[in-house]
Amino acid sequence: MPKTKPVRPEYLAIAGRIRSLMDAKGLDQSAVARRLGIEPQSVQQWISGQTMPRGYRIKALAVLLGTAPWELLGGPDEARFNVSAGTLDAASNTRKVPRIAWVSAGAFRDIESPCDAAIIEDWDIPTELMSSRAYTLRVEGDSMEPEFPDGCIIFVEPDAQAANGDYVVVKLDDKDQATFKQLVVDGPRRYLKPVNPRYPVIPVERDASICGVVREMRKLYPKRRA
Repeated sequence: MPKTKPVRPEYLAIAGRIRSLMDAKGLDQSAVARRLGIEPQSVQQWISGQTMPRGYRIKALAVLLGTAPWELLGGPDEARFNVSAGTLDAASNTRKVPRIAWVSAGAFRDIESPCDAAIIEDWDIPTELMSSRAYTLRVEGDSMEPEFPDGCIIFVEPDAQAANGDYVVVKLDDKDQATFKQLVVDGPRRYLKPVNPRYPVIPVERDASICGVVREMRKLYPKRRA
């Protein structure tokens, strides 16, 4: 039997809003799934707080439920505050996230701490609202290819609780070093697993802090000369 995904505390508020709007519209999970062209299990996971709709799914769900995407993700008060604070783009209703500097997805290397977000190189706009502490990083190296190619941008949510299988940015506590890998939890042991099989799995033997969970990836293509 397939394993049941754990309930994610950070998804419960969104799950409650989806359930309430479904009830108000008289829609059950089968009806929502049929209208969106997805499996009922996906809707069940949304309303139970196991997963949350992403990208165009959140937009389609908002249209179906008669609301705006940011209503599902954060509510109007938070969105209005972010617009007035200059962190939300009023036209697209998405929060602008700072891109900060660090080094490599391939191995632990010296960095200027990504947790502090001290150096802002640019700004990126995610497809869904993220917290005010969210940031983006440009991946360097091929240890996470092919899923995360060299040069892509990852959106990192530091307020999310990491679970087994999540892609995470991890910082060693004893020095300013970090890496980007997939978190594997096996009982009391933790490992950092690269996607590229040419790289070894790294056991987390020293004290380390998870700086955030990767929520989105954006691939950038080089500009071609005419």
